[in-house]
Amino acid sequence: NVTRSTFEITLRNHRDDDVVVEVLESVGGYWDVIQSSHAARKVSAQEMAFDVSVPAAGESVLTYTVEVRY
Repeated sequence: NVTRSTFEITLRNHRDDDVVVEVLESVGGYWDVIQSSHAARKVSAQEMAFDVSVPAAGESVLTYTVEVRY
């Protein structure tokens, strides 16, 4: 079985300084990131991470598509 899902995560920063947010996502099965707005890195067999820069008093949007095989 194969599933393909697309996610969109909006990150808001209410601080006066720019920040980098590490977004951790859990995934089961054998997975592969097909498309993403930010570089993905494999943390473990079931977890991926994205480092997203968010400007001061602003927001950034992370989008990615993952394909999972069971």
